[in-house]
Amino acid sequence: MRTDLLDGVKLENKLRTIVQDSRLSEVYHHNYTFELPRYENLEEWKNRCNQLKETILVSAGLWPFPDKCELQAKIFDKTEFDDFTVEKVLFESYPGFYVTGNLYRPREQKGPFPAILNPHGHWEKGRLEMSELTEIPTRCANFAKMGFIAFSYDMVGYVDSKQIDHEYSGFEQELWGVSLLGLQLWNSIRSIDFLQSLPDVDPEKIGCTGASGGATQTFLLGAIDGRLKVAAPVSMISSHMQGGCKCENAPYLRMEGMTNVEFAAMFAPRPMLMTGNTGDWTNDIPNLEFPYIQSIYRLFDSVEKTEYFYIKADHNFNKATRETVYNWFRFHFQGNSITWEEVKVDFGSVDQFRIFPSSESIYELKDAEEIITYLKQEKINKAEATRNAADRESTKPYYKTLQFLMGLNDNLGYKQAIKPEDVYYGKQYQDADTEQIAIEQYVIKLGKQDVNIPLSILKNKSFPINNEIVLFIHPDGSKGIMEDLESRKIVNDWLNAGYQVATFDPFLTGAYLKPFGQSGRNTNLDQYFTTYNYTDSVYRVQDIVHVYQFLLDCQYDRFHIVGLYDAGLWVSAALPFLKNVHSATVDMNNFNIESDADYIDKFFVPHFRTVGGFESCFQLATPSVLKLYNISPSVKDSVLKVVDQRKTNVRMFETLVEAFDLGLYKK
Repeated sequence: MRTDLLDGVKLENKLRTIVQDSRLSEVYHHNYTFELPRYENLEEWKNRCNQLKETILVSAGLWPFPDKCELQAKIFDKTEFDDFTVEKVLFESYPGFYVTGNLYRPREQKGPFPAILNPHGHWEKGRLEMSELTEIPTRCANFAKMGFIAFSYDMVGYVDSKQIDHEYSGFEQELWGVSLLGLQLWNSIRSIDFLQSLPDVDPEKIGCTGASGGATQTFLLGAIDGRLKVAAPVSMISSHMQGGCKCENAPYLRMEGMTNVEFAAMFAPRPMLMTGNTGDWTNDIPNLEFPYIQSIYRLFDSVEKTEYFYIKADHNFNKATRETVYNWFRFHFQGNSITWEEVKVDFGSVDQFRIFPSSESIYELKDAEEIITYLKQEKINKAEATRNAADRESTKPYYKTLQFLMGLNDNLGYKQAIKPEDVYYGKQYQDADTEQIAIEQYVIKLGKQDVNIPLSILKNKSFPINNEIVLFIHPDGSKGIMEDLESRKIVNDWLNAGYQVATFDPFLTGAYLKPFGQSGRNTNLDQYFTTYNYTDSVYRVQDIVHVYQFLLDCQYDRFHIVGLYDAGLWVSAALPFLKNVHSATVDMNNFNIESDADYIDKFFVPHFRTVGGFESCFQLATPSVLKLYNISPSVKDSVLKVVDQRKTNVRMFETLVEAFDLGLYKK
């Protein structure tokens, strides 16, 4: 009987007692006070803008950019007032998904006119709110009286936009990158298309203003769409409150300290007015947020193009604020510095402007399930088209997005790039040798985070070492390697064959549970957890990449990696970022790559199915030999496609024993 080389080996790493992991305690949320980053020159800021823009697009589910359908716009039921008209508007932003609103136009004035988008916030009556805090029809009517065209449109789930509820969210939606924020941002993009299609609109003079959630829509639209020329986000911009609704939060939007303040600053050097109040989260605008945004405008030598308005009031878009906004647009679009004073309008009942006065009248429209099915299929089609492309160059956008999702790429918005120079190494801390096994233990410290990863490397003292190393990943960390009999046998086989074996505890496995006693992070701090924080699965992928980079620096002749049980999924997601791997052996643990439930339960990463999930990971993986076992029929079909496209050496096995025939690794 072969001797158990691991007898007496203790890998419950004592190093864990002296290292820390800030990821356990640093959980960010929408009421967190963020420090605003500073930029020394214009080039630095422009690079940051590119990162921020792509972050917004990915977060909103608009990367890659959706195909634009015909608007099929309908403008009808005109109501005439003394010097303006109000019409009902209905158009498709996606096939069968409608934007609903009202168009306010000047009467007896000569166009073409500047046009102002008016997205609304979370007022009870939405675009038809008429209260002391805001009067949206009054605002739009006054724009029309001034010689503007104003378009007021519904947030998803409000007034006439009832196809999808305003509470629409969940793990499945995050997995597919479908969110209220993304739907509303797309509606705003298509609303610009709509306005520019009108013959009486000057297409080069499109502006936008809204309060609260409407301000969030305003500055996000301005950040990604250069067709917006003047903006006035009202009662929203803050470094310590980022928006308290699902429609203002989408996965990945505010990672690594990204805030609404920077998103708003992206409007520079175009003219932007921001407003604040003593009685809400914009109370520090004169001292903090405005000077910061002004510093960005200063980089463009355009400080005169941004101003703020600040009053003693609660959260609002009241008459005083509206008049300031009127005159901001009047000056920048019409060159008119004469003050406009708001004119009160007798509308009668504003309910006359509704498109669907009763709920029964919208039943003929597509429901949420039909719309989301369309959006999913569009994403699937784009991912498949990329995977089926003959040239590897075509896969770069998906590789880039996958890097973003795993927090491994500074080009899509992350300041911490995963590069060798970002990882520095502690000395060997202790001698844990046994009679048969030499053990080296290290702490890998990440230079830009207070994260320390203990690593153990095992060598067989009685066998010539071949300078090849195998990195084993187990869902229970190093402890799992030692206690699971099948895993222990396989490690023995590799050690007896002259390989060195490396193992560590990925995030929240093994020694994380002792001495820390940490079974998970406090995800209850914020219902928008994934807007501000990576999931556990992402951190585990990051840890694998960090450890592998350390091993690369150790100059081994060949690298092998093994993912056991559910850790096989972590390894699969890491493979596109592990270069020079000779062999990867992955336990798919009967994972069904067509099942949202499996992704949610076993490997939850928002937007992951948007980029094709594990199918894209297999497509982008680069090991010389890829061995998969415990595979479901869905995985087998997917891998066969990859084999056809990449001509790679992919092998599939039913059992663990078959997969670990060491003879195969020599080929």
